[in-house]
Amino acid sequence: MQILLAPSGEMLPEDTQAQTKQVIENILAIVVEAGGNIDSIVKVMVYMTHLSHFTLMNTIYEEYFNESKPARGAVQVSALPKGALIAMDAIAVV
Repeated sequence: MQILLAPSGEMLPEDTQAQTKQVIENILAIVVEAGGNIDSIVKVMVYMTHLSHFTLMNTIYEEYFNESKPARGAVQVSALPKGALIAMDAIAVV
């Protein structure tokens, strides 16, 4: 599961859209390191502390996944590590 930690290990963005971008960038970096690309991602699970922010998350999500459409699920959770608003995990085939 990825949260909004920057590669340096520091917590960065404070809003849902910025956190979504950082989380996807983290996942993409892992997939690329394994030899894949964004099209290698076949499933994404989104965990949010406020499902009312789904549209905010989805705006950024679609910027990354507008051509490739991995299967996706989203759930609301009561809390995430380090106070994150959003976390994701992904399955990629490389």
